[in-house]
Amino acid sequence: MAIDAHNAGFDVSFLFLGLGSGAFCAVWHRSRYIPRALAAWGIPGSVLAAASTFAYTLSDTLSGILEPRCFVPIGTFELILGFWLLLRRLPRAPDAAMQRAGAQTL
Repeated sequence: MAIDAHNAGFDVSFLFLGLGSGAFCAVWHRSRYIPRALAAWGIPGSVLAAASTFAYTLSDTLSGILEPRCFVPIGTFELILGFWLLLRRLPRAPDAAMQRAGAQTL
């Protein structure tokens, strides 16, 4: 019973992982800090991961069909994004924009 509860909690966490990752991909896409094609690849990958986890939670018979393959798109997105941020870094904001942002918070 404890293993079943652990598996259910793990599935719920992957559902929220997919939804949260989709939201972050949408923000990346809108901000243009990373290539838009890369961010656009992450959105359906995240939705696919969340949908497959939700379907698996509803029916245990889908585990062999959906689980491993549905995480390939989001997995490739995460790896490419990690290398992109490691090698290219994010663009720096202009100093004037940073000063305005700092003055508004004071």
